[in-house]
Amino acid sequence: MGRKFTIFIIILLLFAAGGVFWWWSGRRDEGKVLSDEYIQKEIDGEKIIEYKKTGFMIKIPGDWKIVDNRGTGLLCLSSDFQFHEKVGPYSPPISEKGCLIEISILKEIGLSSDEYTDYDYIQEKIEWCLNPNSKCDDEVIEINGNKAIKYVSSIENQLVSGYYIEVSVPKNEITYIFETYLFGQDREKCAQEFDKILQTVEIRK
Repeated sequence: MGRKFTIFIIILLLFAAGGVFWWWSGRRDEGKVLSDEYIQKEIDGEKIIEYKKTGFMIKIPGDWKIVDNRGTGLLCLSSDFQFHEKVGPYSPPISEKGCLIEISILKEIGLSSDEYTDYDYIQEKIEWCLNPNSKCDDEVIEINGNKAIKYVSSIENQLVSGYYIEVSVPKNEITYIFETYLFGQDREKCAQEFDKILQTVEIRK
């Protein structure tokens, strides 16, 4: 009887944890700039993505494809991008070949001043990692003169193996998020491409 009760409690906790995860994920998406709010244009063989309300701009190679990322951001795919055959349609955009970058902007203006946000977390993470006595696993880098957190995670399982990278730039209560998945045969080339594209970022407000 005691064992059955323990298993029941564990199942309840798993459902509760899953509910919190989906609630938080949905809430985070609600604060993101919608895909159709970005302006796209092409100049001198490069694709330009802008969000004029915050003076954001990034340059993407001209032969890349830019698509709506579920309504809350943009997904940029190299011309030779191919989805990994071992992952399903609901997985992250993991490649067998080619490169990708996810771009999203998280607005948290207007929330209660005592509400803890992603922006607060990133700011505190930067301060923590800059402390020489901290045991920070992440890296503080600069994007267009703004401090940012670079998070790298190794993913190893029976289907695929590779790396996930997220760079988060907090500025004026807004968080700019750039993500990439380094899998397949082009992971080293794509890591260099990711760094190169991040060097084109401008945030003027």
